[in-house]
Amino acid sequence: MAKELKSIIQQWPPEIPMNTTTSVSDCSNYELDSTKNESSCLNWSQISESSAVQSNFESISDEGIEANFKDLVPVFNGYQLIGDSQLVRFSETILGLQREFTHSSSGSIGLCVSGQKISELHRRVWEKIHPVGEQVILLIGTNDLLKGTKTNVMCVRLKFLIEDILLTAKKIVVLTLPPVPKLSHSEEHWNRLDDYNDYIKSLPVKYQGKLTVADICPFFYRSQTKFFKLCRLSYFEKWYLGGTRKDLIHINEEGFKVIRNFLLNEIL
Repeated sequence: MAKELKSIIQQWPPEIPMNTTTSVSDCSNYELDSTKNESSCLNWSQISESSAVQSNFESISDEGIEANFKDLVPVFNGYQLIGDSQLVRFSETILGLQREFTHSSSGSIGLCVSGQKISELHRRVWEKIHPVGEQVILLIGTNDLLKGTKTNVMCVRLKFLIEDILLTAKKIVVLTLPPVPKLSHSEEHWNRLDDYNDYIKSLPVKYQGKLTVADICPFFYRSQTKFFKLCRLSYFEKWYLGGTRKDLIHINEEGFKVIRNFLLNEIL
């Protein structure tokens, strides 16, 4: 039994097969198999084997799978935070928490793990290494932008992640993704960011009453027109700790305070 369970875990979640011509607007066509009363499964009849996307999951130890549930952390105003290093840093800066360092990341607090992509977070949620609470704030996708994940794949993976979170959670707040100043010279970055955030902003229609969008992205623009955008650099870390390597990815304390105030005053 243990050997079979380990085999299943090593193969989950399944990679999302995606035709290279699929657009962001097609993401809603990929539906979960609702005939199974368990974590999300793809309806494989819609898609061909030849269009499969390669797996990017990092390995997670068996010890973590067998660990007992820990308390819901980090929590902000009654909402569990789930995401990547942006929310690890938010938890340190705003909530005064400390990250735990592991062999597979540069730090984590609960389901907020530095460096993780959407698919890696989905695997952690499915494996139940940490519990998911009834109210969740989700911010994920920066590492997918940095590592070149196709936008349509990001959208589909986000959809499946949200479906599994909502197996436990009664309400989820999804934050739009801030720009990445390190990539701001690239027109492709802005196009991918806009497509991903547009998809996020379309989600409340599908999950009426369960999902709210917190559009934080515009706070991180210094100027914005239809054809030209600039990042508000005063809201981002310019250097990594030690000052020898440029950052221009992570939000700083000033930026986190803007997010905190917006959530408290407008969303929660």
